[in-house]
Amino acid sequence: MKRAATNLLALGSTAYAYTASTAGTKSGCYWNTEAGSFNTRFGHDFSVDLYGTVQDLIPNTYTVNAGLNPLARRFDIVNIGLDPFDLSLTLTVPGGQTTGPISVAQLETDYSDILYASVRTVAKISNVPGTTNAFIFYANDTQEVDFAFLTSDISKAWLTNEQTSYGSPYSTYNVAAPSDANTAWHEYRLDWLPGASKFYIDGVLVQTITDNVPTTPGAWIWNNWSNGNAWTQGPPLADSVLKIRSIDAYFNRTSVAASISSNPNSCPAVAASSSSSSVAPSSTSVSSSSSSVVSSSSVKSSSSSSSSSLATSTTTSSSSSSIVAANTAPATVSFTTITTAWTGTYTATSTAISGLAATVYVQTPAKKGQVISTSSTAKASYTTVTTHSGTASTIGYVTATPKAAGATTTVTVVYPTPVTTCGNQGINFAAYTNKYSGGQSTYGYPSFIPETYKKVTPYFSDDTTYIAESNDQWGDWINVYGYYPVDGTSLVLDHTFYLFASQTGYYSLNIPYTDDIQFVWVGDKAVTGWTRANADITQFWSSQIATQTPQTLAYYLTVGTYLPIRVLWANGGGQGDLRFNLYAPDGSTVLSSNAGQNSGVSSVDVVQYPCNTALGAKFPTWGKET
Repeated sequence: MKRAATNLLALGSTAYAYTASTAGTKSGCYWNTEAGSFNTRFGHDFSVDLYGTVQDLIPNTYTVNAGLNPLARRFDIVNIGLDPFDLSLTLTVPGGQTTGPISVAQLETDYSDILYASVRTVAKISNVPGTTNAFIFYANDTQEVDFAFLTSDISKAWLTNEQTSYGSPYSTYNVAAPSDANTAWHEYRLDWLPGASKFYIDGVLVQTITDNVPTTPGAWIWNNWSNGNAWTQGPPLADSVLKIRSIDAYFNRTSVAASISSNPNSCPAVAASSSSSSVAPSSTSVSSSSSSVVSSSSVKSSSSSSSSSLATSTTTSSSSSSIVAANTAPATVSFTTITTAWTGTYTATSTAISGLAATVYVQTPAKKGQVISTSSTAKASYTTVTTHSGTASTIGYVTATPKAAGATTTVTVVYPTPVTTCGNQGINFAAYTNKYSGGQSTYGYPSFIPETYKKVTPYFSDDTTYIAESNDQWGDWINVYGYYPVDGTSLVLDHTFYLFASQTGYYSLNIPYTDDIQFVWVGDKAVTGWTRANADITQFWSSQIATQTPQTLAYYLTVGTYLPIRVLWANGGGQGDLRFNLYAPDGSTVLSSNAGQNSGVSSVDVVQYPCNTALGAKFPTWGKET
């Protein structure tokens, strides 16, 4: 729930007179407005052209999980319509809903590279209690500006710059709203500028907020929603309808600024007229295309947006800057395994490392009909196959009888597997919103404190069979271990599991690449007492070095033992990438990530905890860790 700061206007209904802000004027490649100059204009007046084409606006069609709220909410196209009597666009939350997900409505620009803007929305606010009507700039949960109304009390307008980091000052204000906000048209204008967000009602400046001003490109949103929490106080008992008569928006788009910079003698033809901007352009490279809102019955769906009677959807993509890490990071070691038979009664394993190459020598007890090597480095004259199906605590061997004297035979090495009768398969994980978003631009991301999350209740938690995350767009909603949609641009994922040693030898833990920061703890401190300072591996993204060096640590384990491991990753904004691999002494894969695919694989040797607690304690409950 939002907390309000000191009001600048006395509360209580105010008699505003509808006054439209002066429209921008085109001069060369600029749209000049009272708020400054911008390179793109977007808008539509539904009172003049109710059924005409509207450029660059799409409806959302995805579900937001309940999380800590009573109910989930789902954005549905059916809740977006046109009112032929009031000559307006309508966003409706149907009344009488009692179970989630609540069907709600939302429109947004089909590009997410807006960096500063002046947006004027003429609207009638619903007075049916139980929803929030809002006009929003949004990049992620810490880069957001809201012009909002709670329909349970429309005497106030709520104006917010969301906190940009944990511990930053609250910057939510409530001011007097028009006394006839639900029956008369009023213009609600939001100017998001460098260093300040300015809020106007009918041309009157009612609030300026200088704390927590966003600096990240994002999208513009118009919505009407409820999730049953204390903020929205819903869902509504009757239909709650937000009516929009017109939108007049002036944007600085980073892709347009980049196009003009490369070709200053012409203006690119994107959406409405566009130009270079006096508002500082961003260095972020974003490719985009325009679409339109049209009157049609066609419907095309995708994971996060669709086209219907209101849209033809396109994709906007972006990426973070150069990907790098410290030169001192250890490199990946390549393992070669040579297995031979010998006269001993036990299996002997030794590892020799030379530079980035390593050889694992495995000497196994000879079986009937098996050729015995005289050298540990000689190739055996038999075929070895492996399987992970043993229930014993040691490695077993099964030797096939030779078909003829002196013929090559087959030895099957049967590796033991962990006990899983207690339902302990997989990896536990917890997802959090990153409290330290934006700090990744500083080398090493020093502001990120992982141990902060020990006492935080996760946004959601569950189990998975792999460790991976990838998102490549600003505000990219992705599938995280079966949960969708999740904003990958401001995300923390913590993973805990035990590695069961099915072999004796060196197990390698590997981070090939990360964006923005990743930590690994091994042993007892992975369960309790873990801090940033005692992490066994720390890997991070930085723009100061050209290429990340993969980091690998090897741990010698004895067959039948368990090793606790924790992998915590965070994305501070924009593109994110999480990868983690684990290899057995013989070079086989225990756990691996599929780069860029939000998927991976694991072996049976990865479990949440040992069934026999004497072999390893369970990890503490999320939010109650020490």
